[in-house]
Amino acid sequence: MSAVGSDLEDVLVGEREVWQEGPPNELFAQLRRECPVHWTERMTEFPEQAGFWSVTTAEDVHAVRPVTLEFCIWVFVVAPAH
Repeated sequence: MSAVGSDLEDVLVGEREVWQEGPPNELFAQLRRECPVHWTERMTEFPEQAGFWSVTTAEDVHAVRPVTLEFCIWVFVVAPAH
């Protein structure tokens, strides 16, 4: 799935369709370029859960890491295979 040409604010990164063919590397590349810290408002399969942040650049991951450890928040990192 690609969000190219769409409004990234509305992209729901956690949706099953986004991951159906494997990690959405093109979407994450676009997020790194255009919206490196992205808020996903909801996950259809888990409506009772709050949204989540996708931190997509290494620099930003390192910047938020101390905060996430302090509050014991799970951090998920998806990297394309090399």
